[in-house]
Amino acid sequence: MSEAQPSTWADRPTVVLAGLGAVADVAAVAQLVTSGSREGILVAGLLAVLSGVIGLIVLSGRPLGVPGFVMIALIVSGAGVAGAMIEKILNEPAAAAASAPVTPGKPLREGEATLKDQDYLDAETGMIGEVRPNASDVWYVSPYRSLWTAGGGALPITAVEGVPDSAACADALAVRDYALVEVGTMKAGGWACARTAEDNLLAIQIREVPEGDEPLRISYVVWRV
Repeated sequence: MSEAQPSTWADRPTVVLAGLGAVADVAAVAQLVTSGSREGILVAGLLAVLSGVIGLIVLSGRPLGVPGFVMIALIVSGAGVAGAMIEKILNEPAAAAASAPVTPGKPLREGEATLKDQDYLDAETGMIGEVRPNASDVWYVSPYRSLWTAGGGALPITAVEGVPDSAACADALAVRDYALVEVGTMKAGGWACARTAEDNLLAIQIREVPEGDEPLRISYVVWRV
């Protein structure tokens, strides 16, 4: 009586799938190392996962053995590559937005501040404190309710009508160049434009007109020039 031959119908698809999955894994890793196509890396990783899953289905009902471990390895490695690429693709828009250069007319910063007597504001960073050469932009003197540019009015500032944009601020500062604005003569909600120490454009809204030595509450927008 001849010996029973082991069935190869389950083995052949398993070998094919293992080979296909291994090729996909190698392709994914190679593209990842060489900064290949994101879509190509993702597809190769998913193909490795699919090969492993189908291989386990083919092997169902049989001892796990080496082929089963190969399939599991394909699933794990393919899922790792695909997952990393999916995360990279999802995070890319936010990273691109954070690193994108600020263009003229686009706000560099928007914020609010409360300035006490002798407070200096660096509008680009939002820092309030003592004067910082080449960084501080405006200076509030509460006894006179005056808002100066830094350096004792070395930079231009002027009150403007309405809500200015960067172009309106540039136009206003081209024809009016003052050292300070008298906050006490302005109305709540009024605006002023100034140049910053970095030569950017600054629009300042007076949120409330202070009385006496009260602090000055402002909102502001900075545009890079």
